[in-house]
Amino acid sequence: MAQLPFNVVKGSEAAIKASRPLPGYLWFALDTRKIYYSDGEDFISMGGNSSVFFGTLTWPEDNPPDSD
Repeated sequence: MAQLPFNVVKGSEAAIKASRPLPGYLWFALDTRKIYYSDGEDFISMGGNSSVFFGTLTWPEDNPPDSD
């Protein structure tokens, strides 16, 4: 199996569905809270999306993750 880079895309579900499904990408639909990946031909839903939660985090400048 070929290793592909992991690329994250965020946007509305309509914008995601209007784009071309590319392998190696993970799409987060911020309006519907659904997560999709692609086999290069179609968007595939990651499970039922019912127990997957995601958000964003901004590290404070005085406490980056590798500061310890």
